[in-house]
Amino acid sequence: MPILRRIKNCLVRTGTQALFSAVNRPGGRFHLVSRPTWHWTMPDWDAVHAIARMDDPRGADLMRLYALHANIRRVLGAGVPGALAELGVYRGVTARLFRHLAPQRRLYLFDTFEGLPQRDIDADPVNKAGRECANTSLDLVKQRVGEDGVTYCPGYFPQTASAVPDDERFAAVHLDCDLLEPTRAGLAFFTPRMSPGGIIIVHDYAGTRWPGVAEAVDGFCAGRSFRPVILPDASGTCIIAIPAAQAEPERARSTT
Repeated sequence: MPILRRIKNCLVRTGTQALFSAVNRPGGRFHLVSRPTWHWTMPDWDAVHAIARMDDPRGADLMRLYALHANIRRVLGAGVPGALAELGVYRGVTARLFRHLAPQRRLYLFDTFEGLPQRDIDADPVNKAGRECANTSLDLVKQRVGEDGVTYCPGYFPQTASAVPDDERFAAVHLDCDLLEPTRAGLAFFTPRMSPGGIIIVHDYAGTRWPGVAEAVDGFCAGRSFRPVILPDASGTCIIAIPAAQAEPERARSTT
C-alpha cells in the first residue's frame, strides 16, 4: 500500500540520517570532513586519536592535530637535526603527540604548569585571561608524556631557557602561549637555534581570542625573509619554516 511504502521510506531515511550523524559526528573517529585522504593509510591513527581524546572524549581540534602530525613527520623524514620543544604545554596533549612521533629526539617542555603568568596577562593587549589554563600540573603532564628523553622546564620563560645547552639546535618548536610577551620571547629565543629546514608552529595566530600572538609574530617577522603560513584549524595556527639560508644569519643576529 502507498501509505505503508511512504512510512517505510521515511523510517529508512530517518534511520540512515541518524546513523550517518552518529558515525560522522564532529570530532568522531570516522568524521569524514575532518580526515585528509592519507588518513586511511596512517599506521598510527589509533594512537593519534587516543591522544586527541585525552581531555575530551569528543576529540580535540583534529585538523590541528593532523597538521602537527604531518609537519612533524615531514621534518623528521627530511632528516632535519635537532630537538623538539613546546612553550605553553598546558595539559600535555600536543606534547604527548610530539613524544609519540619523535621518541628518539630530546623534547623540552616549558610552562609554569600552574596557569598563565599574571605579569604576561597584565602586559597583554586583551588582558582577559584571568586564571585560565590553571587546571594543570607538572605531575599530570609527566604522567601523560613520560620522563625519558624529556626535559621539563617549570617556571617563567625565558628565565627557564637556561636549561637548554648553548649548542642545542631545534628541528621543530611549538609555541602555544596565548599571550603577547611569551610568544615574542619564544620567537626571539628559538629562531636563532633552529636547524635549517626546521619549523616553528604558533597556535592562535589567526584566531580572534588572543590578538597578542599575531602582534608578536608579525612584529618578529618584519624585516625577515620568512612569513607565517596560516592553517585552517579552529584557532588559526601558523607555521614558520626556517630556510637554510636564514638559519645562520639568525644566529649571527642573536649575538649582536
